[in-house]
Amino acid sequence: MTVARLAGITVLVTRPAHQADALCAMIEREGGTALRLPALVIDEPADVAHAAAVAQGLEEFDIAVFVSTNAVARTIALRGGPLPPGLRVAAVGPATARALTDAGATDVLMPERGFDSEALLALPAFADVAGTRVIILRGDGGRELLGEALVERGATVEYAEVYRRRLAQSPAGAVATALRAGRVHATTATSAQALQGVFELCSGELRPGLLRSQLVVSSARMVKLAGSLGFEKPLVAAAPGDRALVDTLIRWAGDRRNPMNDDTTEAKPAPLRRDPTTTTVAWAAAVIAAIALAGGIYLEKEREKLKDRISDVRFEMRDMAQAAEYRGISHTEDLSRRIAALERGNQQLADSIEYLRSQAEGARGSWVRTEVEYMLRMAAQHLEVERDPGGALAALRAAERRLRDFADPAYAPVVDRLAQDIAALEQVSMPDVGGIMLTLDGIANAIDRLPLVQPEPLRRKLPREAEPGFAGVDWSGLWRRIRESFKSMVTIRREGRPEQMLLAPSEEYFVHLNAQLKLEGARVAALRRDGDAFRDSVRSAHAWIERWYDASDPTVQAMLGELDGLERQRLNPPLPDVTGALRLLRGADGRSSTP
Repeated sequence: MTVARLAGITVLVTRPAHQADALCAMIEREGGTALRLPALVIDEPADVAHAAAVAQGLEEFDIAVFVSTNAVARTIALRGGPLPPGLRVAAVGPATARALTDAGATDVLMPERGFDSEALLALPAFADVAGTRVIILRGDGGRELLGEALVERGATVEYAEVYRRRLAQSPAGAVATALRAGRVHATTATSAQALQGVFELCSGELRPGLLRSQLVVSSARMVKLAGSLGFEKPLVAAAPGDRALVDTLIRWAGDRRNPMNDDTTEAKPAPLRRDPTTTTVAWAAAVIAAIALAGGIYLEKEREKLKDRISDVRFEMRDMAQAAEYRGISHTEDLSRRIAALERGNQQLADSIEYLRSQAEGARGSWVRTEVEYMLRMAAQHLEVERDPGGALAALRAAERRLRDFADPAYAPVVDRLAQDIAALEQVSMPDVGGIMLTLDGIANAIDRLPLVQPEPLRRKLPREAEPGFAGVDWSGLWRRIRESFKSMVTIRREGRPEQMLLAPSEEYFVHLNAQLKLEGARVAALRRDGDAFRDSVRSAHAWIERWYDASDPTVQAMLGELDGLERQRLNPPLPDVTGALRLLRGADGRSSTP
């Protein structure tokens, strides 16, 4: 007959709905009552396309690290098939390792104790990962320790969020009733997110019932969070997994039913007779009692310290036992030798990491200097060659941010000079070339609609006379033709007056075309930022329009006014010198100060 070791105990199970069946079944087999309250819901990742692409391309990586069973299940679902054969995989804990084995993995890297990122990094397989591509498959958020440490060791690390956690619905029905009535005796939480989630779900009148329950967590790292939320004396399971959680609940339930007898009642001593012969003895007894009390207090403190140490050792032994059970290790001596070798490897690894960190810091400083120098060169090029203050300002601001983030005091003068150069560039007033181009385009488009000046003809065309034959020569007509031909070769005009020409309707096209060509020259000069050529082109266009078009027309007057305004534009204002920061940077780097 099976003993109901959890009889009368109601346990709140906070695992996600699809992962709670096994734990609830174990609790109920032990006679307890399992109340399901999924604190979190496992959902599709925010970027499904990226997660699917990573899952489909796992063959491109050397090592794939799975942080949870959910990561394994979601990756298999996104791939639509098993893991690639030959891919090295790593798991943080035994449950994730079993999920990988079920998915077809044959060689799973897993720590033998600790079951966290630190323990995974201590494995010899992660000691030398330089040049290795590592993918970490996880949910949204999570610790960055593993990826940062692998990058420091020379690996290329990528993250793939293959699932997302979101808060579930607030408890209702039997769960809410039990919490209000204080009938929830224990609560299990297997992750910090689940613990935080159930705390937020049980708000208002439900929270006191939650905090009065005995909390059982699967990791010592969750104890601090539990204390900050208001849970008192949470229990830590010996190892990850449902079995360890249920065993911890059973031990707690047994202690709850059979509390230690703390009866400190003592028989009252018979009253002493006050006579001279016993006074000295009484004083001596008092002194001895005081000394005994002080000694007892000291021993009690030492006993508490010893209890804490014993508890730590017990957790370590349980971790070792869990790892031995999973891997089938039956000899404790062999396990001890492996742990000793691992500790020696850890020390060597720590020394190597310290050396690499010092080397990387120097390389990082050199890279930052090179990057900032390139930005300063680009700023100078934008000003000197392209006369582009906007591009130069962007380059200077990027260089200033980079140096401020690097936070090396040696470059403080460079940062100060950059701030001065940025302020000087911000004061430069550059012309609105886009607006100038639009104005010129508007004038050019309206040219052919402007009224032209139509002067009176200087002479009327003479009627054509019949040509005399050879037999009879008209000498008077011949003399007139000779005189007219001579007059056409000589033009007489008064000094100081423009030549007045007659325009035939077919010649108006060329007047408009000449005006547009002059405006086009102004546009080209504006694009080249050639101030002198721009002013000459604008003046020429102004003079041409004033000569050939009706200046009394309001449209012509408005156009001439716009040309006057364009003529006053400064296309190339003076620009400040921004090479001072580059000279200071090279001085701080010990190189020549020549730009």
